[in-house]
Amino acid sequence: MIRWMLLLGLLLVGCGMGPTTYPGDRVEERACRWCGGTGEAGQMQEGGPVSDGPCPGCRGAKKLKVVVPGPNHPAVVKGTVRDLAALGDIAGNPDAIALMTMQEGQNPGPVTGAVPNATVVFEGSDKVTYAVPATGRIKTMLKPGHYKVTITAPGFAEGHQEIDVAQRREPIWSERARLVTEEQEADTTYVDFTLRR
Repeated sequence: MIRWMLLLGLLLVGCGMGPTTYPGDRVEERACRWCGGTGEAGQMQEGGPVSDGPCPGCRGAKKLKVVVPGPNHPAVVKGTVRDLAALGDIAGNPDAIALMTMQEGQNPGPVTGAVPNATVVFEGSDKVTYAVPATGRIKTMLKPGHYKVTITAPGFAEGHQEIDVAQRREPIWSERARLVTEEQEADTTYVDFTLRR
């Protein structure tokens, strides 16, 4: 039974089901942004790698489906939960903490001062409870809007913060190569939470 479920899952992924749509979204078909609609990798656009054969974005199809996000389309929220005492001189400087988060972004390990076993509750347009892994990193999807956030962890005082999640603006491309552009990354809301013992 499990083998059949895995096979079905692979078939669905292979069929290019594409990104999820939400009420208010529009689905359009556009020329592939990586090859400019030629279907060939030798004509790559937007700084993609140049090679022979079919375009890795559309696999030679020349066009791709695009979801144009509406007002209810969830946006990516990324961030960290850190122990304030572990941050040293930058503890009171949110800009320095944000810079540290950007610098540590490529490292898959725990962030400096990661608070394991933390729980983050976002209350606003959605109510989402997120269990923070040992890395101290957060990655979730929230509808656009204003959120009151409560952060708890064993051995730490409860933390409170408010954040705004911006509406997604950039189209979401149904690429077979699963390439993420700077524009799509710009639609991400970044948050850093610090807790005191």
